[in-house]
Amino acid sequence: MKSLTVWIMHRFRFRTILIVNGCFSALFTFFTALLMPTTPVYVIILVLFTAGLFRSLQFSSLTTLAFTDTPASQTTAANTLYSTIQQMSTGMGIAMGAVVLRFLNIINHGIAGHYTIPDFRLAFIFVTVLGFVHLYGYTKLSKDTGSVVMLKKKIF
Repeated sequence: MKSLTVWIMHRFRFRTILIVNGCFSALFTFFTALLMPTTPVYVIILVLFTAGLFRSLQFSSLTTLAFTDTPASQTTAANTLYSTIQQMSTGMGIAMGAVVLRFLNIINHGIAGHYTIPDFRLAFIFVTVLGFVHLYGYTKLSKDTGSVVMLKKKIF
């Protein structure tokens, strides 16, 4: 996906990439909510693989955009800060998912630690909704955000 990511980032505006790809990322998160133990393995692999591709593009686009205006002398410090924020965000996302999963388990009259398919399904749907809601922030980016990266090198 990384090779394709470079081509996409030089071909389309970052705002467009983040919004369109964010929609696909959220959509494939929703598709994971539809998976069942009876779902054929090849369908599970296809859904998870494709979801991973879209997430990879989203993370790569965000990381590239995060460093477009960073002067070379501050790259190391910016990288440290960015990595810390990324790890904290991942941790908060996992914690939020766990809280939502437990909350849904309680609503479904479940037993702590014994989660059911409906619990996970609703948790994935909740994450999908968050995935679509956060796209609003990308609409606030200017149309030329990240254009410095696009102008550096056109490929293909």
